[in-house]
Amino acid sequence: MRKLVKNMIITVSVVGCMTFSVFADIKFSDIDNHWARKFITDLTNRNIIAGYPDGTFKPDNDITVLEFTALALKGKNISIPKTDIWYQGILDAAMTEGIILEGEFKTDEYNEPIERGEMARIVVRALKENKLVWDTQFSDDSNIPSELKGYIKKANKLGIINGYPDNTFRDGNATRAEASTMISQMLNIMENKENKTVEEDKTESSEQKTIEEQEKQEEKVEEKGRFIEPEFEIRYEETGYGSNYFSIYIANKEAYKASRDVYKARFVCTNYNELNTIWGRDFYGDGHWIKQDRTYWKDVSKYAFWALRKVHRTEPNDNSEFNIKEGMNIDLKITIKNETTGEQKDYYETVVVKKVDWQY
Repeated sequence: MRKLVKNMIITVSVVGCMTFSVFADIKFSDIDNHWARKFITDLTNRNIIAGYPDGTFKPDNDITVLEFTALALKGKNISIPKTDIWYQGILDAAMTEGIILEGEFKTDEYNEPIERGEMARIVVRALKENKLVWDTQFSDDSNIPSELKGYIKKANKLGIINGYPDNTFRDGNATRAEASTMISQMLNIMENKENKTVEEDKTESSEQKTIEEQEKQEEKVEEKGRFIEPEFEIRYEETGYGSNYFSIYIANKEAYKASRDVYKARFVCTNYNELNTIWGRDFYGDGHWIKQDRTYWKDVSKYAFWALRKVHRTEPNDNSEFNIKEGMNIDLKITIKNETTGEQKDYYETVVVKKVDWQY
């Protein structure tokens, strides 16, 4: 969980220091014996990060989301436009570059300390690399937010970020030293890519090619064939016309979308068979009755939900109604099938009906 910045003056002063001219012979009084000394020195020599007026760097201080984002942009030589609000230019440039997505952070979180996993996500995107899938190898993987695991795993594979000696990752507030390390590693990777000429690609040893092919194959094996367990979420929503309805979603749809396998889902109501079929009029055509089987297989990556209305037509006429009432229990059997491997599993969910008045 992100911790709030206790002293807002620190944030402003650090950002201000980023424009301070830095020379190769500048030394900070508090990093001589620090583990990140070479990375801090590298970034200061590149004029990407700076210290404080008192000659210190404060390597173990927190660094905010905005500050780290500005470092990543500066490392990539991305211009930050001037805006009326001083930080808006950083956000605009970051979203244009694709290293931060709109809505990923709440407005009041940009000035909070960034976490290690969030730094990994920004750096992987800045390198135009793709995140990996599935869990990380760290022993505290269950404590890592699911949306960050793929980026942490990729950053670890690239040598940008590591865990602790006890094989934990310990996702939490990042320090200026950790931020300097990641940006320095990012720049080294960028430079290695730039220095790799076409001739070097042609003369690459067959042994290296074999290693890369093995790594790619390992990634494919890792991604393919492993059954993805669904995460269900019940939502009570408005249609936009003042009506209410509820639905059950497969909340981790993105995991299925990222998989190389094809997954299908089937929703069946086990205690009210009337809900498995619905009749309705074709209001976009000539108004004739249309029968829909609601138990058909859906592509999980596209249509991962089942919705419930108040009135269900059970026959092709206006008088055949099955009314959904508040307080009813709807028992659902949800089958997830991996069509690539043939494996499938059944899951059972009970939904308690709340206010439902969507009829059409």
